[in-house]
Amino acid sequence: MSTGDYESAVMEFLRQPENLETALEIAERVQDLKVRLILDFWRTLRDKIRGERDLPGWCFELDTEMYKAAHWSGLTLQPALKGELYLRLALVQEPKGLRAGVVWNKENREDLGTFSEKYPELKGLLKCLAEWEPAVKPSTWWLSFSYVHPHPILDRRTLVSISNETLVAPVAREYVRWIDKFSGLLKRVNDQLSGAPVE
Repeated sequence: MSTGDYESAVMEFLRQPENLETALEIAERVQDLKVRLILDFWRTLRDKIRGERDLPGWCFELDTEMYKAAHWSGLTLQPALKGELYLRLALVQEPKGLRAGVVWNKENREDLGTFSEKYPELKGLLKCLAEWEPAVKPSTWWLSFSYVHPHPILDRRTLVSISNETLVAPVAREYVRWIDKFSGLLKRVNDQLSGAPVE
């Protein structure tokens, strides 16, 4: 049986009055299950990284409420003491997959070249990021990023990986690479941006 024939047969089966009510009930439960799987994934990921890394001066923010409201979610490592403008290490879902990288807390429309002249620690960070992910051009939000999982979070393969508990470890490993490489640099940049002494 071809894929088209199979899909037609399934649709015909589900359309039958004796099957439709059950099919609709299952569809509603599947939507609830997807939300639960995704929220559990983010919580498990956060807890795994917290267990592996002691990060004084940093805190994790889990955007689960955003997922419930707009089907967007992510995990952000941000400074415990925040200035008006600061940098974070984010891991977010995107249409192309899960993206990790360095992002501002709000849009920064300043020219980075001019802005980094005022903040030498930022200039050093930009140089390091260019060597780390050279193909990424900084934007008004993201300074650099990479995709740590190549499929959208609602993709069937991703949901099965979450259910099988095989997605957390590789995603955590990639996000921790960013944390290990850049958390110290980001702290110095954030200290400089807030006017605090740079350690």
